[in-house]
Amino acid sequence: MLCLLLLSCVEEFVPENTPSENQLLVVDALVTNEVKKQQVRLWKTANIGPEIEPVPETGAHVEIVENESNTFVLNEIAPGIYESERAWGVQSQQTYRLYITRSNGRSYQSNNVTAPQPSIIEEVQAVAANDDQGERGMAILVSSNDPSQNSKFYRYEYSEAYKIIAPEWSPFEFDVINREYPNYEVGIKLNENNEEICYGAGRSKDILQFSTSSLSEDRVVDYPVRFIPQSSYTISHRYTIEVSQYVQTPDAYTFSEQLKEQEGGQSLLSTVQPGFLQGNVRSETDKNERVVGYFDVSTVDRQRIWVNYAELFPGEALPPYAVNCQVVLSPPLFSLGAHQMGVQTSPLIEAIDAHTITYVAENSEFNDIHEPPFYVVKSECGDCRLLGSEFKPDFWIE
Repeated sequence: MLCLLLLSCVEEFVPENTPSENQLLVVDALVTNEVKKQQVRLWKTANIGPEIEPVPETGAHVEIVENESNTFVLNEIAPGIYESERAWGVQSQQTYRLYITRSNGRSYQSNNVTAPQPSIIEEVQAVAANDDQGERGMAILVSSNDPSQNSKFYRYEYSEAYKIIAPEWSPFEFDVINREYPNYEVGIKLNENNEEICYGAGRSKDILQFSTSSLSEDRVVDYPVRFIPQSSYTISHRYTIEVSQYVQTPDAYTFSEQLKEQEGGQSLLSTVQPGFLQGNVRSETDKNERVVGYFDVSTVDRQRIWVNYAELFPGEALPPYAVNCQVVLSPPLFSLGAHQMGVQTSPLIEAIDAHTITYVAENSEFNDIHEPPFYVVKSECGDCRLLGSEFKPDFWIE
C-alpha cells in the first residue's frame, strides 16, 4: 500500500522550453567573388528536443570586414536575412571576417578567412548512364582543371528546371451552372483556367564535395552532381540544370565533410543535437557559448546546359507522367443513395469544387441523372499547375 501511495505521488516531468536568451545562434553565411548584394542568414534555436523550430534572429547588426579595414554593412531585408547595402564580391587572397551584434547586446565574430582563387568549369554534360543499382537514367557530370594547383577543395550545387506538359489538357473545362438542389446543372465552357504547359524546379539538398589534394593534378573529371532515373517525368521534354562549382578553403571543406558525415549534411539545425559541430564563428561576450554554423568565403563559377529527352534517348518512349492519367467516368450529378437518405449533395459538383478531376469529354451514353455524364481524369493530367508554375522562368530558352 505504501509503495502504491508513493508511486501515485510522482508527477510526470515535462522539460521547459529553453528561454529565448539561451537559444543558440545559427549562422548561415556564404560570400563569393560574384559581384552582387551578399547575404547572411541568422536564426536561433533551442538545443533540446527532437523537433527544432528555427526562429529568425531579427534586429542584429551585421558587418563583413575586408583586410581589417574595408567594412561592408548588411541590413535586414526580411526576418533573419541580412543583405549588403551595395553589390560587391570577394577578392582572391584577401581576408574577410564576419561581425554580428544581436539585439540583446551579445557580440560574435568569425575567424579571418582568406578567399581562394577561382577555378573555371571546363564542361558540364548530360549522359545516358546507369547508377550504382543498375538503374538507367541521365547523369550530370562536371569537369574542371586548375593548372596552378591551388584550388583542390570543391563543393557543388545545382538548380534545375523542366517543362511539364499535361497529357490530357482540354480546350474545355467544367462550368457549374447551378449548384442548388434539386436543380444541379453542370456544362462545359472554353478553358480559361487549366494550363497545358508549366515549369517545374528543384535544387540540390545534399553536400556534394570533391578534393584533388591527394591527386597528382588539380583536375576534376566527370564528377557526378546529379542522377535522374529515365522513368522520371521531369526529363520527359526539355530540361536544364545550372551547376555551381565553389572553391573552398581547407577548413570550410573539412567542416562540410564533418557535417555530411554527422547528420547527412541537410540542415545546420541538426548540429544543435548531441554531437555539436563547432564552426568558425564564436561569441565575444561568453567564451562558453556555442554558436552553430560557418562563415564561408568561396569563389564560384557556374555553367548551364540544356537537355532534350529525344536527344539523350533517341527513339525511346517518354517516361510515364507524374500520375496515372487513365480516363474514367465522372461521378454522377445526383447521388441516388444520398437522396434516399435525405442528403442533398452532388458528387460531381463536389469533385469539381475540390479540383480532383478535369474534363475530358462528354459521355455519349449518358441518359439518366444518376449516371456519370462525363469522362474525366485526375486534375494533374489536365492542369499542370498542380505540378509546377505556369510562368516561364526568365532564363528559359527553347
